[in-house]
Amino acid sequence: MTLNKKVMVAIDLSPYSMDTLKYAIDMSGRLGVELVIANVITDKQIEMANTIGPLSPTNITASEYIENQKKERLQKIQALLEYFPEVHRSYKVVFCIGVPHQALINLVRIDDIGLVILGPKAKKHFVGYETYKLFRCCPVPVLCLPEESEKHQERYSKKVKLELADSQGNKSVAPV
Repeated sequence: MTLNKKVMVAIDLSPYSMDTLKYAIDMSGRLGVELVIANVITDKQIEMANTIGPLSPTNITASEYIENQKKERLQKIQALLEYFPEVHRSYKVVFCIGVPHQALINLVRIDDIGLVILGPKAKKHFVGYETYKLFRCCPVPVLCLPEESEKHQERYSKKVKLELADSQGNKSVAPV
């Protein structure tokens, strides 16, 4: 696969972010392109800061909330990146603000992104509706990584059985 554009990984700092980031670092390294690490500060979080901020003892404004979130999230992303000394290619961290799927699609359009990578699950914002809208509206391919935990494999191997038939028509059932 040849890709002359950047690879974007959308992480929300959930437990799945480590594996997702690892995959994206590997993919961007193999393709020889820049990695864009995106994190979304949602419009709902900002709305909450606008509502609660003036009532709090710290009297925080929405812009202060956004700056605080950027600092905290950047520290967490840098801590994740410390686990990957192979990040020798260029990368950048971008914070988007707004509705998650819209913010990520805008970033794709303005930053020359050629591939979007998502984790299998998230805390809140890339599951269900947001993922669906991203898949439907994103102008570039979106790759959603499968969950690779042992619990996941065990859970589905018990539920799914594969029916096999040999050349004589004898059937056997094997877990997948």
